Order: sequence, then C-alpha cells, then structure tokens
Amino acid sequence: MGIKVDGEAIAAVTSNADGGSSHRADFTTPYVTSITYPGTNNRGFNLQKVVYSLNEAVISGSQLIFQGTGGGDTGDHVFNLTGGNAGTGTKTVNITSFDSGNNLVENATYDVDAYLIDVAGNVRSRYAIRTNNTYDATRPRIASAATSAADGTYKIGDVIPVTLTFSESIFTDGTMRVTFETGDDDKYQDVGNFASYGSRVSSKAFNWTIPEGAVTNDLTIKTIAMSSGSLIDLGYNSANDFNLTGDNIAANHAIVIDGVKPTITKIESDKANGTYGIGEQISVTVTFSEAVTLSGGNLVITMETGSNDTPIPAISSLSNSTTVTGVYTVVADDVSSDLTVKSVGTTGAVKDQAGNPITSWDIGTNLAAQTGKTIVIETTRPTVSNITSTTNNGTYGVGEDVNVRITFSEAVTLSGSGAKISVPLETGDSDATVEINSVSNSDVADGVYTV
Repeated sequence: MGIKVDGEAIAAVTSNADGGSSHRADFTTPYVTSITYPGTNNRGFNLQKVVYSLNEAVISGSQLIFQGTGGGDTGDHVFNLTGGNAGTGTKTVNITSFDSGNNLVENATYDVDAYLIDVAGNVRSRYAIRTNNTYDATRPRIASAATSAADGTYKIGDVIPVTLTFSESIFTDGTMRVTFETGDDDKYQDVGNFASYGSRVSSKAFNWTIPEGAVTNDLTIKTIAMSSGSLIDLGYNSANDFNLTGDNIAANHAIVIDGVKPTITKIESDKANGTYGIGEQISVTVTFSEAVTLSGGNLVITMETGSNDTPIPAISSLSNSTTVTGVYTVVADDVSSDLTVKSVGTTGAVKDQAGNPITSWDIGTNLAAQTGKTIVIETTRPTVSNITSTTNNGTYGVGEDVNVRITFSEAVTLSGSGAKISVPLETGDSDATVEINSVSNSDVADGVYTV
C-alpha cells in the first residue's frame, strides 16, 4: 500500500487479490471562489441574481441566502443549489422565486451568504460572500422642475435658475438636455455629467441664459432627454422615462420670456401727394414691432434729400408706444423725387417692456414704399431769365401801351393777398414801374407800360 498526494486530497491506494482498487479521501471544504453579481460590497443591485464560481461541486442542502439586514427586511431568502447550479465553473442564478422566503424588498439591504456541502460531506458553514448591498429595482424618474426666479418678464441675456428634483438619488455619466417650450424655436440647456456613484444627488440646479428668439407667456419645460450617457440610481437602474411625475415650472410660477428685440416695421406720412418746397412741413411716423421706450438720449430720423440729407429735429420723448412722429421741414437744396427716410437711430437706447434694445435699425417698409404715396421735394429757387417785350420795334408816345414780359427759369405762381411783381423801367428823370398782379404756373409773366 502507498500514499499519494493529489492536490489538497489524500488518496490511499490498496491492492487486492482481484486486481486492486483506489479510494480518495477529501478533507477540503467547499467555498465560493468568486462572485461578480452583486459586484461590490456596500453598493446597490437591481436583480434577484447571483453570478458565482465554486471550487468544487456541491450537493443537495447547499444554499445561497439573501439575508435582510435593514430597510424593512431582516429575514432570509433561500435559494437551493441543485443540478447545474451546484457544479464548478461560473454559474448565473436568476431567481424568479426563492425556495424559502418572499421576493426581496425594494430599498432593503442584504448580505449574500453561502452554505455549502460537498460530495465527501465537507460542510462550509454559512458565511457572507457579499455584504450591505441595497436592492433597488425601480428606475429613477424626474419628479419636478422649479425656479427661484421671481414671477415677471425676462429678456435676452437674463438668467433663469432651474432646479430638477429626482425620485431618488442619482448620478449621470453623460449629458442631459433640457428643452424649454419657447415658441416656434424651442431652446435648450445641456447639463453635463454631474455627481458620481458615491456622491449621488436628489436634485440638480442649473442656470438657463435666455437666448434671442425664445418666447413664452408661461415658461415650462417641454422635454428632457439624455443626449449621451444615462441617468443612474443606487441600483444601477437607468432612467428610461423623462416625463415629469410632478409639477413643471409653470405650475407654481409665472415666468414670461421675451427674447425678441424690437424693430422698425414701417415709416409713413399723412402728407398729401404733391411737390413741396422750402419751408413746407411734412409729418413722418415711425412704427415699431412692439411698444418701446426711449431713454438716455434722442431718437434721430434723417431724411434722404440729395447731397445734403436733412435730419428731423431730435425726438426726446417716447414712452411705451408703438409709434412716434416727427416733423420734417424742407430746407434749401433738399431734393427728392419720392421722399423717403435714410436712417433712424438713437443717441440713447430704445427698449421694449422686457428691456430688449433695438440693435438693428433696418426699416421694414420705408416711406417711399407707402402704398399710394409720392411726395416730391423741389427746392431750386426760380430765377428771371430775361425781360423782353412783345411790342414791335418803333417809337411810342404818350398814352401808348408797351408790353413788358418777364421770362422765368421755370413755371411759377404768384400767391398771397396783394402780391405783385414790380418791374422798374429806365424812363429818364422819372422812372416808371410796371406791376404784374397775376402769374399762375407759367414761366412768363406779362405787364403793360403806358407811356
């Protein structure tokens, strides 16, 4: 008879007359060589599941036990190892029901214990293979959205603080996109990865800076989604429903967003069509896209009047109105075949009720494009081209009439009560004067000198 050392087992070999036989003695207790689910002590898990490996096969009576240690459960949940689950190699046990004890309790803590018996009858008394693991099988949700901003109207560039509250503590390894309901073009804020597994948070605050184009009468969040990564809880559950379970911002706040800058929509005049000269006054009305107020300076309107553009006297008062009117007075050398405005600007600021300033002074529909409106400016003064007579050459005596004709550089009209044109004539010691009392839209005026 001899002794063999076979690993940790000792085999005693005997020879018999019938050819001999071999018997193996096993003094090694079975044990779990590895456990990969639940993966780490003091963490969460979300499945009734154990992934493990044994150093040797075990027999009936061997068990895996989830022992409740708090959070509403202090009982044992026993799963018997049989068949393939009792052999060597990596085993995955998905437990739909325990052999003893009910299903695990949400948010309770557990130790995972093993009780093992091998074929030789060696017993590994119950011992913990995982400790203090929290069972969390519920996916996280976003419970509510709120703001600390006071109710009121906010403009481009204002900051709205927003706080999201979650159904449980979470962290994210990606980027959460929060989209606001802001009219035709919904605006969003990306919230980058925050917190970590060991420092999960139950709420997340961030700031949204109002961009141009955002408009709403009652701010609310339209959608929340992950543009990358996941929103993860204690049990490593990822959120898959981002609809709020509770109140949105609009439920408890009245936040108005005005992200549109005012503009000039049109410029018009109520002056009748016609041709106007020096000294004529023409009203000019500017219409804005919304009510505006002028502060810290004047509104300046400049007319397009040829080589020397003429400004309207500065407008210093404009308060919460959609229109403002100035008066253009025609001055010498102004000229236009269809009067229009060259520019509108300010030496101060023109803002809407929310405080958004006009930054583009482009004119939507200018005066010259006003339907049915043609205002002509003509300021060239007429001159006398010459003074002649239509009377034939000859000698004339007392009592005879001689025509005197004035020719102008353009058609003129004599107007005004008692108005007349006086033409002094060189007639010796006593000069005569011809007076013309009527000229109507003509480039000539005739008078009579009586000798």
